[in-house]
Amino acid sequence: MEHSADLFRFAHDKLREVAYERLDPARRTMLHRASAEAIESVNGARLDECLADLGRHWDLAGESQRARRYYLPAARRAATRPLPMPPWCIWR
Repeated sequence: MEHSADLFRFAHDKLREVAYERLDPARRTMLHRASAEAIESVNGARLDECLADLGRHWDLAGESQRARRYYLPAARRAATRPLPMPPWCIWR
């Protein structure tokens, strides 16, 4: 695990997965709710950059109606963006 200031980052996805699975389900729900609320308050005018993340956090917090408010615009936004080109299409 890497740590700097207020940020924790797992060096490997499996470590993150194990830590996440070991959380009490009620605590996990609370953390997702707190994450969604923090993203909303910090990103105010730039929420369009965080739509999918907000949907996921509200969904995992058990707030499907709030999640829907973010998932639908995220899907619409994604549908208008070009898909990234796979590396084999760029490599010459």
